[in-house]
Order: sequence, then structure tokens, then C-alpha cells
Amino acid sequence: MKKTKLFAMMSTILAMGLVACNGPKQESKPASTPASTPASQPASTPASTPASTPASKPASTPASTPASTPASTPASSSAAAVAKAAEISTVGVVLKNNKAYVQINGTAEGYTAAEFKWALALQHAANAGAGDAKDTFILGESAEFVDGDYKLDATLNNDGTFVFEYNLSDIAKMEPGLFTIHIAVKGVEGNLDVGATTAGQAVKDGKNRYYMRADVGNKNTIAVDELPPVELTEASVVMIEGVAYAKIGGAASAAITQTVLDGYNSFVQFQQVGGSWTSTRRRKAGTYEIPGQSGGDPTQLVVEKDEFYWKLEGTKAYVYADISFFAADANYNTHLNVTTDSQADCKMDAAINANYEMTNANGVALNVNVVAIPGATEQADFWGNLGFIVTAK
Repeated sequence: MKKTKLFAMMSTILAMGLVACNGPKQESKPASTPASTPASQPASTPASTPASTPASKPASTPASTPASTPASTPASSSAAAVAKAAEISTVGVVLKNNKAYVQINGTAEGYTAAEFKWALALQHAANAGAGDAKDTFILGESAEFVDGDYKLDATLNNDGTFVFEYNLSDIAKMEPGLFTIHIAVKGVEGNLDVGATTAGQAVKDGKNRYYMRADVGNKNTIAVDELPPVELTEASVVMIEGVAYAKIGGAASAAITQTVLDGYNSFVQFQQVGGSWTSTRRRKAGTYEIPGQSGGDPTQLVVEKDEFYWKLEGTKAYVYADISFFAADANYNTHLNVTTDSQADCKMDAAINANYEMTNANGVALNVNVVAIPGATEQADFWGNLGFIVTAK
């Protein structure tokens, strides 16, 4: 019996010693790393958990959470947010269902398709030297857009490219002229730069011819010419009574008579490409007031005989324009407006590449290569106009 009591007392002392040993291990948990906590948790008994939890959590949680969360959240938000941006790469005109559309291509970022909204206005270029002195709007009322103007859609592709198109043929105020493009996308400050890289070729909708010009203010400008009653499909050089003429024209509408042709005060001009960039107008006989340069006084020009005339030849009509001023080693770009005395590009409706011989007003024999490349946009190709490449014979 005494042995039994002695054994019980020894067991009790041993148990108290084990509890004393386990106690310090629990108190060391706040100093251990997070990696050691899972390993020590199973060793603790349910009785020790309530005692250790209050001692450890208040010491670690307030110190770590405020320091890490505010510092990381703004950094991750700014990295995820992409600033809205859009850039135009090309501007051109295309034909769809016999309607002319301006087509603008480029790239954008930071947009969803639903928020990709555009504003557009078209204004006469107010550039008398380029053939349009007006400044009125045919679409919109201002070049500065307000929130309600952003209601036009564009196609935004998954790779960030976009295509914006607008029907020019159905603009109620559409008329011949040169038109500055004012365009903007919602979310980007200011209007976008339309650049000077043209795309596509001239198109016709049954009333007007539409094409791009990059020489008006050195930026893409929409040019609109009323379709002439004479097709422009043929061009050549002919000598008539010792005078060299450019012969330009094609099939005429049924309403065209010689009397109608004689009544046209056409705009006919040949512009030297490169060098002096001199422009030579061809006029009917008469006295003309020529505006002064750089604000100078106007001068009078007296033309003693017609420098161009129209001729009906069967079902075709041609303008004959005096080119006896042509010189060797020079290239000439053609401007022709059949019905109106205002500048227009001579866009041909057929490709031409033919060679002729002529003698100029000084008696110099010349070779002339007559070229037309519909849809061309480079200076070397006369921007798609009728061109004359002149060399010595």
C-alpha cells in the first residue's frame, strides 16, 4: 500500500514536470517564424490554445497588416489601369454600295468597344491657294467638341487596331471643295492628328468624285469635285499649226453640245513638280486681275488669245490646252475643273502611259511621257493626277 502511494506521488511529480516543460515552448511562439507555427500547433493541447492565442495574435496582426496592405494596393491598381490613347495611321476614301465613305485607320488602347465613341466635323479648308476660300462647316458646327458630340461608333479590334468610317455621300450640305477633318475620340484630350499619309484612291458616287489631298496645310484633307459631264479617260500631246497642246477628255454625256462646251470657264493649270514649283494657268482671251503676293497690290493680266478650248468630237469631248511653255527635264502635274473656275485635281479614270514628241515655243524638240496612275498617292506618281514627264529629244 505504501508502495502504491509512493508510485502515485512520483507520477504526479512527473506530470507536473512535463507541464512545466511544455509551458515555455508555448510562450516562444511569437518569436518563431510563420513557417514554424504549423509544425508547433499540433503539439499544443486544447487547454493551452486559449492561453496562447490572445498572447500571439495581438502582437503580430496589428504590426503587419497596416504596413503591407496600403503600400501594395495602390501599386497594383495603377499597374492595372491603362491610360486611354488613340493614334491615326491612315486616312482615305472608300466606296460601299455606291456611297463614298471617309475611312480612318489607327490604333487605340485603354478602351472597351462600348466606350469607344467619336466626334467628327468637316469644314471648308479656307485656303484660296489650294482652291477653296470658304471656312463654313458642312458637318458639325465647331472644331471644338462637347460631350454630346461623341456619338459616332468605330470598329475596335482585339489587337487594338480600329477602323472609323463615315458616309460622305449622305451629308446634306455636301458640295465641291476641300474639307479639313476635325475628329476626336472620347477620353483623349484634344482632336487627333489626321497626318499626311493618304490611303486608297478616288471614288465616285454618281455626283461627286472624292479623294484625299495631303498638300493643303500639310495634312490629310478631303477633296470633293463635281463629276464633269466629260469622262477623263484619255490624254495625249498633239501639234496644231506649230503649237503643242495637251488633249484631255473622253466620252461626253448626251446633253453636251459644242455650245455647252464653249460656255465652260474651266480651270486648267500645269504645276511644275520640284524645282521652282511654278504653276501655269491656261485661260481664255481676256483681262484678268491677279491677286498680289503676300498682301501686295493686284496686277492685271491680258491674255490675247484663248490658251485652251473645248471641242466635241463625235460622242467624245476634249479640252485642248497650250503646253508650248514646257521645258526639258521638268515634270508637270495637271489641275482641271471642267465646269468651274476653281482648282481641282485632274484625276483620270483610266491608267495612261504613252510617249509623244513636241516642239516648245522656243523651238526646242522634246519628248513627253504622259502618265496617269489612278489611286497613286506619291509625288513621283503625281499623286494619281495626270502627269507629263518632259525630257530633251
